[in-house]
Amino acid sequence: MRRPSWHDFVEACESEGLQAKQLGKWKWIIEGGPLTVIYYPMAKQNPMALVVGTTDVFKADVRKAVAATHKPPTCRGNKATRLNDYRGARAKLHKTQGGCYWCGTPLTMNTSTLDHRVPLARGGANRFSNYVLACTRCNRSRGQHMPELREENVQ
Repeated sequence: MRRPSWHDFVEACESEGLQAKQLGKWKWIIEGGPLTVIYYPMAKQNPMALVVGTTDVFKADVRKAVAATHKPPTCRGNKATRLNDYRGARAKLHKTQGGCYWCGTPLTMNTSTLDHRVPLARGGANRFSNYVLACTRCNRSRGQHMPELREENVQ
C-alpha cells in the first residue's frame, strides 16, 4: 500500500463533501460525515484509520478511510461490558446537551438515559467521548443499530 500525500487526502475528502484537517504531521482527520475518522498515513506497517468513538484500528488507503465516515462498524453481538454507574456522566452531559441527542425531547436527570453514539456491540468505546443523552424510547429502539447511517439491517 503506497503512502498517500496530503494533497491526495484532501482531494478524496472534498470529492465526498467532507473536510480534511491535519493534527500534527502524521495524524489527519476526516470530518463532516455522520462519523469522524482519524487517519494515520505513516503507521509502522501500512496506513491505518480509526473511527472516533470505537477501539478498532484498521488498515486503510485514503478511499477506505473516507468511506468509513458513512459505514457503520460491524456488529459484534450483544455482549458488551458496561460501567455500573453512569450518573456522573449524565450530569456532565446535562450541562451541555439537555435534550435527547436523537429526537431533541427535553430531558431531566430522571428521564434521561446514557447512550453510546457508536454502540458497544459495534466496537464503540466505553468512554465519555462516545456518550450522548437519549430518551428511553430512542435508546431502546436504537439498540445496537445505527439508523442515522441509513443502515439497512446490516449485522
